[in-house]
Amino acid sequence: MSTLSTLCAGILALAAFSARAQAPAWSWATSLGSAVSATQQALVVDAAGNTYVGGYFTTPLTLGPGAVLTSQGGIDGFVAKYSPTGTLLWASQLAGTGSDRILRLAADASGGVYVLGAFGTATQLGTVPLTAAPGSGGVATLLAKLDAQGQPQWVRQPNTGVGASAADFGVDASGNAYLTGVLSGSATFGAFTLNVPVGNSTGNYFDRFLVKFDPQGTALWARQGGRVQLGTAGRFYFQKLLVGPSGDAYLTIFANAGSSGPFGSVSLPAAGAGDFDAAIVKYDAQGTAQWAQQGGGAGADRIGDAALDGTGRLGFAVEFPGSATFGGVTLTGPGPGTLTGGLVVLDAATGTVQWARALTGTSTARLIALSADAQGTWYVGGSFDGTGALGGRQLTSTGGTDAVVASFSAQGMLGWVQQSAGAGNEAAFYLAIGGGGRLSVGGVFTGTTQLSTFGLTAQGGAAAADIFVAQLATAPLATRPLNTAPLAFYPNPALNTTILALPKLPAGTRLALRDALGRTVRNEPARVALPLTNLAPGLYSLQAIAPNGQQWFAKLTVE
Repeated sequence: MSTLSTLCAGILALAAFSARAQAPAWSWATSLGSAVSATQQALVVDAAGNTYVGGYFTTPLTLGPGAVLTSQGGIDGFVAKYSPTGTLLWASQLAGTGSDRILRLAADASGGVYVLGAFGTATQLGTVPLTAAPGSGGVATLLAKLDAQGQPQWVRQPNTGVGASAADFGVDASGNAYLTGVLSGSATFGAFTLNVPVGNSTGNYFDRFLVKFDPQGTALWARQGGRVQLGTAGRFYFQKLLVGPSGDAYLTIFANAGSSGPFGSVSLPAAGAGDFDAAIVKYDAQGTAQWAQQGGGAGADRIGDAALDGTGRLGFAVEFPGSATFGGVTLTGPGPGTLTGGLVVLDAATGTVQWARALTGTSTARLIALSADAQGTWYVGGSFDGTGALGGRQLTSTGGTDAVVASFSAQGMLGWVQQSAGAGNEAAFYLAIGGGGRLSVGGVFTGTTQLSTFGLTAQGGAAAADIFVAQLATAPLATRPLNTAPLAFYPNPALNTTILALPKLPAGTRLALRDALGRTVRNEPARVALPLTNLAPGLYSLQAIAPNGQQWFAKLTVE
């Protein structure tokens, strides 16, 4: 490929992304009204564009016209499914007399949803009763699968013992589930028992755990690491988990500088950047730690959501005071007393930081939510106040803090920015990209807010806070990415025992193989021979993306 053609391809890609820079409009918005308190914990979108919301509440919760859930005592959990046009399709309740919470959700390919929850001594999900193990202290973990109509297909309690508290989970393309959380004693997951030593006068010990289950719920392996002893300089914060289609798992944590123990053979830097840092630890599908990345500044740096795109990149949202360094990239905010948000993008295979961008505000700016599509476009969400900036674009709040959602290209160029409008405070906490390029947004607002033509009012009055769920009408994802060249390979059609022969591509090019639903089933460095082992029959797309942004694309039929 000539230098001129490479340059032209880069210019075309830049022009194509700029052409899409007009902010998409809000296509629907609704509030989850509760007069006193409701908390959103999760938001996901499936391949058909349905949006699922999960969390917990205490006072009556309005999910749609005539759809009101009432707590059975204490705190109850909920899951709600909305159609691509924002119509409530169904709601399911985790109802008991204790503290019952929905913590995380993951969509499947058939219109159903996986659920992670925590509950008290006795509760029920739909019509399925659950009882906590004796001595559990009123907190037990559940994993469940709801079908497309919201009915439980199965419900499991994944561990025995009282020493494990669930924090997050994920599901890979084969239906294996991965569970993470805090280990403070002894816990058994199938054939695997994990434990930490008893604390002493200095403080108790805590580990982070990661367990993989097959689709039938059998534990395949269990790992623990990152030991912290509280009561000294150590501090501990719940982590989040991101799972890739092939089973790579990424723990995102707040790491107290220099106080965390190793994760298998991988350790965080002995000396952190400051108070506590943002950190990520990668495990492969067999549970072996691959690398650890840590970064931040002199203050308290908090990591938010993480996401994988379809081009071999991993991103995470972070917030920090002053300035912060990740890899060789430094982000700088207005000053030490001002909170700044950041988006950091890494090579998922090595943990090497590729680029980073900052969101600033007059006194506070936060980036918490993150999602990415198969073509490598990043979507971030958060909030800012006063006068801010993102990717070189100036922003102005319409009231207190405004919710902000924005897109970046695979190379870090700002695409579009959309924000809320209201006299109170609004913030975006959750993002999820789904079928048809639909981007769902979850967050909170106080009093009243305006999302395009959709006005929302908090149920509890002008000073009250409510949850909002909305969707941005982003352009449908094209069957073939924009500005790509044909990718020649043979044979096609092919058997799942075939090894494809591909042309030699530029150094650093990555291959992404996706199924008919747009899910990435393979993502690896380009090579001239690509095995199709264990692929299910069907229609696939094969995309090659070079470091300079040039792309090649073709359809593949596996018989």
